[in-house]
Amino acid sequence: MDLNLLSWVLIITSVPFFLVLEKIYSKDKFIIQGRYKTILSIQTSVITTSLLCSTILLTPFVILIAPLEIFSFSQLQMPRILNIFFSFLLIDFFLYLNHLLHHKIPVLWKLHRLHHSDKKVDTLTTWLHHPLEVLTTFIILLTLYVMFDLAVIVLVIYSMVFTIHAAFAHFNILVPEQIDKYLRKIIVTPNAHRVHHSLNTKEENSNYGQIFLFWDWLFGTYIYRSNEELKQMNYGIDDTQTPKKTSFYDYLSNPLK
Repeated sequence: MDLNLLSWVLIITSVPFFLVLEKIYSKDKFIIQGRYKTILSIQTSVITTSLLCSTILLTPFVILIAPLEIFSFSQLQMPRILNIFFSFLLIDFFLYLNHLLHHKIPVLWKLHRLHHSDKKVDTLTTWLHHPLEVLTTFIILLTLYVMFDLAVIVLVIYSMVFTIHAAFAHFNILVPEQIDKYLRKIIVTPNAHRVHHSLNTKEENSNYGQIFLFWDWLFGTYIYRSNEELKQMNYGIDDTQTPKKTSFYDYLSNPLK
């Protein structure tokens, strides 16, 4: 199967897969009326935006920023497997940086906060992103990819791993602490990511990692909370930034508030 096609298949199927697992094993009965329908509508607009970016904007934008290249990872003289490994790590660092910027720069936060407005953090939250956030992320990440001349094959591989992991990170069933204490030394676990969705501003501005959590360890943005604390935690953002209704219009117009 073509890797690009496989990547799109994973985008469409990974969230439903974890949603089914949640349905089977989760005891959470908290329901927000209209949430499923609205998030599915938002995800449709996100996929549409992604397709437009990749088919219309990609080539002219790459041509425009090509002179910004400062280093070529794809041309490094090393075994291919090592090149893929280090490029994969660099991509994940770029996503950590992009996530950080979407929290620290006010105009980017207005786009990203829709993702944090969800008061019920579960696998479906994975799909709650504003389409304009997809556009700003596209611009930031593609600029960095071109600057360091990362191989397309690594970008596709990362995209596939990231897609599956993003659904896992929003899984609403906590990993037992005896296992999580080892996993979180390397990857972002549902336990670690739930802290990032906390209503508490300090906790919200932590644990920015996408696949690997060690970026947060390295840059001092990691916060640990026990499973018991996570069960008592409130999620979302303050009411002044939260969509007033669970509707496609209110979600889409949220950055204008």
